[in-house]
Amino acid sequence: MMIATGRIPILIALGVTGMLYGTHYILKAPGYIAPPRHTSSVTESSDPLQLREDIVATSKSLTVINAASLTLKRLLDENHTLRNEVTTLIASNHHNVSTLEQLYGTRLSQYQAALSRADAQLAARPATSYGGDDNGN
Repeated sequence: MMIATGRIPILIALGVTGMLYGTHYILKAPGYIAPPRHTSSVTESSDPLQLREDIVATSKSLTVINAASLTLKRLLDENHTLRNEVTTLIASNHHNVSTLEQLYGTRLSQYQAALSRADAQLAARPATSYGGDDNGN
């Protein structure tokens, strides 16, 4: 049971690591262009060419963010599936341990009862004595 309980923190750590990696993936992904850092609003740009470049850059960034978001969703779904499988394995393991404990307890009781019967039968036998050695003489 000690091993099974150690898997849950590992899965949680993997989930957190996946989220951090996803954020890193968004920021470092090829094609990601940081949004423009103007003091004025993009719509206030006087240069139509600059406005077009800003729109294209924003569109590319949104595409990359969307792809990364879908990847993160898939990873979270896989993490959820793994967590359910681990929960099922823990429950199955607990059931198997309980079954083995019951089986062992039943067998132990049967062996103890058989031993008690054998002791009672030996005690009920009349004591026999004979003369001679072990070779029958």
